[in-house]
Amino acid sequence: MLYLFSLAMFFILHLIPLNKGLRKRFTDRIGEKPYRALFRIVILGIIVLGVWGWSDFPNIYFYEPALIMKQIHLSIMFPVVYLWVLAEVPNNLKRYIKHPMLTGVTLWAVGHLLANGDLRSMILFVSFLVFSILAVIAANKRNDAKQQKVLPLGYDLAVLAGTVTVYSLLVHFHGVLFGMPVKPYFMLG
Repeated sequence: MLYLFSLAMFFILHLIPLNKGLRKRFTDRIGEKPYRALFRIVILGIIVLGVWGWSDFPNIYFYEPALIMKQIHLSIMFPVVYLWVLAEVPNNLKRYIKHPMLTGVTLWAVGHLLANGDLRSMILFVSFLVFSILAVIAANKRNDAKQQKVLPLGYDLAVLAGTVTVYSLLVHFHGVLFGMPVKPYFMLG
């Protein structure tokens, strides 16, 4: 049940940034930077609980996806990581991509649904898929201003370098962190 609890807490806490008034109350009380730091720490803790609870959750396998589906998933994950890095550091593409984090989460969920045919994966990735789509709709209603400032090319190259680094680390440590090694799926055939 820790798995389901952590999922519920993750989504409940993400209602705070989606609600401008509630978010403003937090930032007025503790400040923008402390709010962001506290939010990230709490979310990271919830993710750790979810990963821990994952192995204790009873699982049912509906089907085993074909190898090609797992390989498509791995190819989807590079742009996912790119979008996630893009969302967190200054760069020029933020002028054109309005919600890089949520777009990345949507692709992450779709990719993982292609590669997994078990109940706990479906619960996780369908819930994130639905949440990210609803969050984009809510964010579009807020009509937040996009970044307009042009930055030096070095920022964009740093995003690419960061993406290659994070993607490589995820591929290498996915088995240790999440219990499912993905390196074997890079092999053809």
